[in-house]
Amino acid sequence: MPIRFAITRAACIGLFSAGLVGALGAAPAPKDPITIQGLAFPDRIGGAERGEVHDFEKTNPGLGHSVPYRMPGWAITVYVYDKGRTSVPDDPQSDVVKGELADARREVFEVRSSVEWKRDFSIQGEGRKVRFVCGAFTFVDKPPERLTGFLCLTGWKNKFVKVRLTTQARSGSEAEATRFVRAWTSVLWPPRAPAVRQRSASP
Repeated sequence: MPIRFAITRAACIGLFSAGLVGALGAAPAPKDPITIQGLAFPDRIGGAERGEVHDFEKTNPGLGHSVPYRMPGWAITVYVYDKGRTSVPDDPQSDVVKGELADARREVFEVRSSVEWKRDFSIQGEGRKVRFVCGAFTFVDKPPERLTGFLCLTGWKNKFVKVRLTTQARSGSEAEATRFVRAWTSVLWPPRAPAVRQRSASP
């Protein structure tokens, strides 16, 4: 097994197994903001609190960093990486980003059994612009328990930004996952300040 795949496979297993258990534990004390590969990771975002950073880049250049976020009932991890690419389009609907989502989907099928891919969808940001392409799926963790997973990907400043979310299968989970990912659109692409109109002087 190539080392690159072995590392990403381990990350998947950690998220889908231990990650959900950890998400149900006590919230950590507030931490200072951190910036990784140019991306600011808020201490709190979308109702979740940041965990400890994992550095894949040191031993496997191109695999970047992962940061878990804790929210009751959820296992959430945000990744920033470039896979050795010098250019990643800032367009989630590009072939490069969609290809990366397809790779992430293949990893899910390789590390879990009884996977059912439910659907592909997108998440919009300001001005209804598509900012993330996503996939929703279910899988069996410890039979007969079925979990729901979400994968969302985008391109940002020549990096991939990927969000993985896992929770127990239930109604409303996609809306919750969407709210968390949508909160990142304001971090990655801060809203523009409205233009200030200058009033003409009175005659």
